[in-house]
Amino acid sequence: LKSLARLARWGKPATFERKRLSGGNIKSRGRGKGAAAISQKWAEPSRRRTFVRVSIAPARRSGTTAFATHIVYITREQTDETGTRASLFDRDVHDLPADGFKQRSAGDDHQFRITLTPVDGGDLEDLTAFTRKLMRQVDRDLRTETDWIAAAHFNTPHPHVHIVIRGKNEEEGVLIIDRQYLSHGLRHRAEEIL
Repeated sequence: LKSLARLARWGKPATFERKRLSGGNIKSRGRGKGAAAISQKWAEPSRRRTFVRVSIAPARRSGTTAFATHIVYITREQTDETGTRASLFDRDVHDLPADGFKQRSAGDDHQFRITLTPVDGGDLEDLTAFTRKLMRQVDRDLRTETDWIAAAHFNTPHPHVHIVIRGKNEEEGVLIIDRQYLSHGLRHRAEEIL
């Protein structure tokens, strides 16, 4: 059954080279377990709603070509407030060139792709400041410093942010984030900050 589930999810086994995550460089399986367990306490029904979509993209046979393609997608034309190309930013720098992040991602097994959509995102003063504040909190929850970039999009009725987190960090190698934190903790943290 597990093999069939894998085939249904990823297609033929030959479509990509699967790399096993080595246990020696992971201190704990799934960062953010404790934070995910208490995440219900962060959000209240009266808080501003946020939609969060998370996908974990594995490094396929093409390696980081798929990673680079996704960065091209989130920085494409007519997505900024002025109708031009969206600019990348991280925790410190605005208008960040993508080359540095692409090079750092060269040996990664996977990356986390997050789309964050506040319901009333158009009323927010600054989506960039909100994203930076959220990612600082994510680093505290995961107890590690993540390597991420983001781009804010205004090309839909609901402004949103695309965040890409590398599947590695400098401290421990492979970065694994707890499933509950990805599915609930991120959303509750975003609503708390909003």
